[in-house]
Amino acid sequence: SSLLGSLFEQDIQAVNDTMDYILEGAGFVQALLVIALAPAVCEEALFRGYFFSAARKRLRPAAAIIISGAVFGIYHLSLVKFFTTGLLGVLFCYVVYRTGSIFLTALMHFLNNACSVIVTYFPEQAGRVVPMLMRDTLTFSDGMLLLGAGLILLGIGALVLRKCRKT
Repeated sequence: SSLLGSLFEQDIQAVNDTMDYILEGAGFVQALLVIALAPAVCEEALFRGYFFSAARKRLRPAAAIIISGAVFGIYHLSLVKFFTTGLLGVLFCYVVYRTGSIFLTALMHFLNNACSVIVTYFPEQAGRVVPMLMRDTLTFSDGMLLLGAGLILLGIGALVLRKCRKT
């Protein structure tokens, strides 16, 4: 994100300005509803409930997953956020494909967005739990720690998906 932020400074500033505008005067609960819950429900209904389902009828599963994920990334109108949101879109589509339901992805989407709200409203507490959040740049060891945590969470998710069956 730091590398992309330095390449697209105007884009990252626009994202920050939009967040500041939305959060101005809002309390934690209101921000949680507007930034975490509403997008989770609406975007999952649109992208996984409608778009992915339509793509799935015409394309092979892998193509439908990748195209739907890319459209989700493009929808966020940010080069800085395209890669992360596109990757999340692919992940969410895969979960819907495996489980046959958007409820789990709506929860995952909410939790992802809620993390941003929590860090925004409680930066000191979040910094105590995850100290790298307070640094301007990540070190190599921070990157390796994040990679390791991501792989562990990916493994847990794979085990959960293995247990899930389409209904």
